[in-house]
Amino acid sequence: MANISRVTRRDIIDLFKNGITIYNPLIMDYEISVFYPYYGCIEIVGFLNRLYDLEKWESQDPRLSNAAEEIKMHTLNGDYPYEWIFDDERFQLFNGEDAVFLNFLCEVFHPEVRDDGEDWRGYLQRINELLQEDGYELFVARKISGRDVYAWRPYTKRSDVYIPFSLRNKENKKSWKLPNELRYQLFSAMDTYNEEFYVRDETGCECIKSVTDCVLEEVYKFYKPQHYVGDCLLEVKRFDDFQLGTNPKVVFDVIEIFDRNISNVIKLAK
Repeated sequence: MANISRVTRRDIIDLFKNGITIYNPLIMDYEISVFYPYYGCIEIVGFLNRLYDLEKWESQDPRLSNAAEEIKMHTLNGDYPYEWIFDDERFQLFNGEDAVFLNFLCEVFHPEVRDDGEDWRGYLQRINELLQEDGYELFVARKISGRDVYAWRPYTKRSDVYIPFSLRNKENKKSWKLPNELRYQLFSAMDTYNEEFYVRDETGCECIKSVTDCVLEEVYKFYKPQHYVGDCLLEVKRFDDFQLGTNPKVVFDVIEIFDRNISNVIKLAK
C-alpha cells in the first residue's frame, strides 16, 4: 500500500536532511535550526541492521562481500554523505511500501536508538503532523524501561468543527440521569488512559500537558462548567470536579472531548 504521497515523504526526508526551525524567545535571533540524525546515538550500520539484513545483501562495491561492509567503509571514509540512504533504492524509503517507511520512522524514535539529549520530540511532532495528512500516525505502543516505544497505525482526521453533546441536545427536554457508581467507573477509565505529552506553544517553548488538562480547557471554550458542592453551585476548576455534582450532559461532553484528545495525542517521553 502506498498512501503516503511522494510530497509527504520528501517533506519528512527534508527534515532529516536540513533540520527543522523552532522558535526560542530566550535567544537573540528567536529562530533556531535544530538537526536530529535519523540514527540517533548509534552508528549508521548498527541502525540499518535493525531494519535490514545487510550481511545478506550484495555489496555495490565489488571489493567487499556484503552491504554491511560496504556501508561501514564508505560512511567512515565520507564517500557516502549523511543522507545517502534516502536516495538508495535498496532501502525503499522514497518509493517503497508505506510499511517500510513507517517502520523506519518508528525505529528512529526507538529508546535504544534515539538520543534523548537532542530534540527528537520536535521531529516526532512534525513528522506526525505530516503523516496524519496521509492517514497514518506514530503512537506509543509499549514501554521499555519506562521509555516509550512507538508503532504506527491508521489515522482518521477529525472534523475541525465540533459541537459538544450538551449544545447539540440543548433543546432536548429528556431527563438525563447518570448514577454516581457509573460516574466513578467512567472517570476511573479516563484516569487509566490519561496521558501526558509535550506541546510547543507559539513562542517555541515546550511544556507538559495531560489529556485531562486539554479537556478542561476545551470545555471552557464553549461554556463555564459548574458543579454542586452541597447546595452551592460552583465553577469547575479542576478536572476531578466534573465527576460529581455536574449535569449528566456536561459529563457526556467531557467523555466526548476526552475521546477526541486521546485519539489525537502525540504522547512523548515523560
